[in-house]
Amino acid sequence: MFLTETAKVADIVFPAASAYEKDGTVTNTSGEIQPLHKAAEVMGARTDFDLLRILSHQLEKYGIGKAFHYKHAAGVYEEIRKAVPGYDVDLSGVLSGAAEPTQIAVKKNGHAAYDVPVGLIKPAQDSLFTSGTLGRYCQAIESVPEAQAKS
Repeated sequence: MFLTETAKVADIVFPAASAYEKDGTVTNTSGEIQPLHKAAEVMGARTDFDLLRILSHQLEKYGIGKAFHYKHAAGVYEEIRKAVPGYDVDLSGVLSGAAEPTQIAVKKNGHAAYDVPVGLIKPAQDSLFTSGTLGRYCQAIESVPEAQAKS
């Protein structure tokens, strides 16, 4: 999405869409499933779903793996709900625009749950967090050397 230092030295860079440019769902760092609704159509950028689908079809041509058979992101989400413990949540909240908490056992992945005090991260009622504090509570972001160096 941004031309980072890593992207500048990469051989291939895909034009990725931001959350405002795609439909689907996202699991935030608090473990809640949130809906995403496309706010704008942008030339050149592709959603993660489209990039995976296109790349899988190209790789299959060369005998590397199988093509991604989903036509829409909703099909992927349905399979995740069936296959991943904790994602079988009531969809009425997600479909109405609310965030629905998952029951994911974070410790299974070798990480302890990060306890974010209630009220510090607020949704903007547009399905995205805009408080400016979200990254502070994400263990993955805070564990990289760059984040530790600024502390």
